[in-house]
Amino acid sequence: SDRQYPAATDALATCLELEARRFDALLSAIRSSLANLHRAIEGLVVMSEELDEMHQALLFHRVPMLWTRVCYLSLKPLGPWFEDLLARVAFVRRWIQTGPPASFWASAFFLPTGFLTAVLQAHARTHHIAIDSLSFRATVMSADTW
Repeated sequence: SDRQYPAATDALATCLELEARRFDALLSAIRSSLANLHRAIEGLVVMSEELDEMHQALLFHRVPMLWTRVCYLSLKPLGPWFEDLLARVAFVRRWIQTGPPASFWASAFFLPTGFLTAVLQAHARTHHIAIDSLSFRATVMSADTW
């Protein structure tokens, strides 16, 4: 796409650009497939097997295969999936418009591991540490402690 993203001057900016491009590709696939399905339903073009599968998926509130091919992993039915997509796009848009958030919604990313690697890379560059010496550590807490 011809969209302009913030200059990828650091690892997080690069991560943001890649995520934004993935969302652009998904939204473009949704837009074009819906337009094609509309034309097929009107009888202006032939209803291909892919469009028929998409039509059936939409009728049964499932995410069409045409979209899941370019999408992040999700098992949600169509309605919750679409609400989730809107929230993810809003997260990325906010980051582009206002800069990095104070905290990140890790599962909003197409590739959360890419984001985590970018965080390690940014920290390594800031503190002049070899990235291979860094890792994440998580402590599982019981619900009543937080």
